Amino acid sequence: PHDKHDWRGRRNGTLSLMQPGNLAGDVIMIVDIKPHDDFVRVGADLHMKKKITLLEALAGVKSTFVHLDGNITNIETAEGDVIGFGEKRIVPGLGLPFFGDDSRHGNLIIEFTIEMPKKHSLSTGQIYQLKQVPFPC
Repeated sequence: PHDKHDWRGRRNGTLSLMQPGNLAGDVIMIVDIKPHDDFVRVGADLHMKKKITLLEALAGVKSTFVHLDGNITNIETAEGDVIGFGEKRIVPGLGLPFFGDDSRHGNLIIEFTIEMPKKHSLSTGQIYQLKQVPFPC
C-alpha cells in the first residue's frame, strides 16, 4: 500500500501504476493538486505573499507562519534590512521535496507587499517626527 510519503514531490497530472498485492488488476492513480490559500507551487519551489507594515519594511520583520507540513516557520530580517514593495526573498530548502529524493528540497520564495498607513491616519506630530529622520536614498 502507498502512504502519503510515496506521493511527496509528485507533479500535478502524474500517473502512477499501483499493483495491489494479491488483488487482480492494476490501479492507475492521477495526482490532482488542489490550490492552497497561502502557497503556489512552481516545481519544488513554494511561492507565498507576505503583508508587512511600513515600519517592518524599514526596520526589520519578525513573523511566523504555518508551513505545509504543519511546522511553525519563522521569518526574520535584520534590523535596517529595508524591504521594497514587491521584493522577493529566497529561503533555501523550505520548498517541497524533490520527487524520489526527500533529502533535497526546493526553495521558499516570499514576495512582500507593504501596507501603507491609511490616508490621514498620521497625526501632525507623527508627520513632524518622520520629517526629522534623514532617510538615505
